[in-house]
Amino acid sequence: RHWLENVLQCSPAYVGQLGPRERTERLLDEMGALARLPESLTRLHYPIGLDLGGDTPASVALAIVGEITAYLNERSGGMLKYRKTTIHQACEPAHSPAVGGLQAKMEA
Repeated sequence: RHWLENVLQCSPAYVGQLGPRERTERLLDEMGALARLPESLTRLHYPIGLDLGGDTPASVALAIVGEITAYLNERSGGMLKYRKTTIHQACEPAHSPAVGGLQAKMEA
């Protein structure tokens, strides 16, 4: 509870909590009103991870990294076969410094 309470006060972009939903709910209740602020709950993800179906340490780690990646990229983490739009947004190579620099090196 100590660490969760302190990290929520720092306003991080993302906080993931391992363990059962009920335990995190109990911790939030013990912390009081600060933990129940909408901006705190928006950043807090519990239980952390995508539903990949595995329970080995490697599967749990993959599920957690997958969720964090999806969140930071503003995606749901769903299966691509069900996606109705393109996977990547179209962009001009000249607009991307990384791609533009790579393209210039390749042309040299």
